[in-house]
Amino acid sequence: KLYADTVGTDQRGQLQDASRPDLIWFEDFETRATLRSAVITHALWDNMEEARTGLSQNGASLYTCNYISERGNVHRLVQKKSIKHIVLITPIESGGTPAWNAYTRDEIALIKREADDFEGEYLCKPSAGMDIMFDRTRLELQKPKSPVKELSGFKMFGEFDPSHRYGSGHDVAGGVGLDSSTSAIIDFSTMPYEVVGTFASNSIKPEVFGDEIERELSYFGTPICAPENNKYDQVVLRLKQLGVKLYQRQGKLTKINFTPPTEYGWNTNVATKPKMMFDLVKAVDDGHLLLNDENLINEAISYSRDDLMDKEIDPRLSTRHFDLLCAAAIAFQMKDFADVKKEVRRPVIRQ
Repeated sequence: KLYADTVGTDQRGQLQDASRPDLIWFEDFETRATLRSAVITHALWDNMEEARTGLSQNGASLYTCNYISERGNVHRLVQKKSIKHIVLITPIESGGTPAWNAYTRDEIALIKREADDFEGEYLCKPSAGMDIMFDRTRLELQKPKSPVKELSGFKMFGEFDPSHRYGSGHDVAGGVGLDSSTSAIIDFSTMPYEVVGTFASNSIKPEVFGDEIERELSYFGTPICAPENNKYDQVVLRLKQLGVKLYQRQGKLTKINFTPPTEYGWNTNVATKPKMMFDLVKAVDDGHLLLNDENLINEAISYSRDDLMDKEIDPRLSTRHFDLLCAAAIAFQMKDFADVKKEVRRPVIRQ
């Protein structure tokens, strides 16, 4: 028995007569219209998952759709790792030769000239589209390193050198299992610069993250620190209590001779976010920064101009997170403020 419906219909507990279905085929379930809404994208995923988990014991699900973006559910399915999960990608051409008998070389050449997004629509390569931020060929040269130490989730990719300049950036989250609170520490005394420490947790609470940051910085001589100060002030307040050297920005003198108070930490907004991300992109593309952390490299691979333009949305609706990349971008902004840790010399008391 064959039954047809739309992917937007509630699928929970679907039965065919008295039996659960043996096969569900999801056809063309993602378009540019659905991708424009995180709410719709998330709802479609929930419906498909409800249907899949309601299959018979030996049932299977089949998904056929264009791979036009790394922001949606097709990308989520492509990235899914499971023994029983099979991904088959069939571009319209391979190595300049038509892969489908339905098209000739001339017809493909005409499609290529007229298509708005040939790579996404016909090659299933959204990563080759015009909206990617980082140069993929440069990122392929970034080889992940194994940490020299890993201490309670904090990964260290190099040993501390007192003669080196370090700076750190931190993205702060709510600690409710969605987006993550992250840290990135960069060594600015090597060439190329190197990410020497990273941390990511989606469960650590903001009121505890301040102590975690202080712990991480202690392994690198307590360098200048730039925690994001957008939402969770308790992190900055705790770091001030602990005596951490915080990045600070002094407000400019106004026409009425009023100077706003000093702002501690880094404020990510519509003015600072593009600058910090494009600075990071240029450093990586020019070969001036080694990311080292595999998760950080993967976030850079997926990051697009659409992600740059996104406003603050509900993290429950996001299919991808770039918290570690954001921390690295903030840390890179500290290159002009980092200095060598100065030793405190105690006076010699002569008898």
